[in-house]
Amino acid sequence: MVMDSEDSRNRKLLEEAGQKLGAVITGRVTYNDSIPWWGADRPIGPARRPVFVLTHQVPEKVPENGVYTYVMNGMESALEQAKKAADGKVVCIMGGADVAQQFIVAGVVDEISIHLVPVLFGSGIRLTITSRINTFDRFPVPYGSGYAQFFYLIR
Repeated sequence: MVMDSEDSRNRKLLEEAGQKLGAVITGRVTYNDSIPWWGADRPIGPARRPVFVLTHQVPEKVPENGVYTYVMNGMESALEQAKKAADGKVVCIMGGADVAQQFIVAGVVDEISIHLVPVLFGSGIRLTITSRINTFDRFPVPYGSGYAQFFYLIR
């Protein structure tokens, strides 16, 4: 997530999310695109939350002493490992859309928080192609500098 760190709304949003977060699940494409910026500690930074990367094979180069676990035996295994590592805290599914769709279809997503930055990367994949989300509530959230955030509670 790239945000203007000088904006107090951004800092507050990241601090609140970081306090609740126990672990992250992400796909290989998001990992590959982000690892140059994330390094060994990210995406959460100094908090060093565990990140479970869904992949078909372990990358050739991995950050030394990184927070990453490469999961090659499916989303169920990634979720089980992430829940255990989170120790009762929030498990975040951090895209891309294909990974998010898999978890939504499986019925294990309670909330959706979207940080929309007005920059396009590639052609994109639609997030809500499933009929699994038939009803959801949108909650008002603050807007930061250069992005908008949307929060949905799935019913």
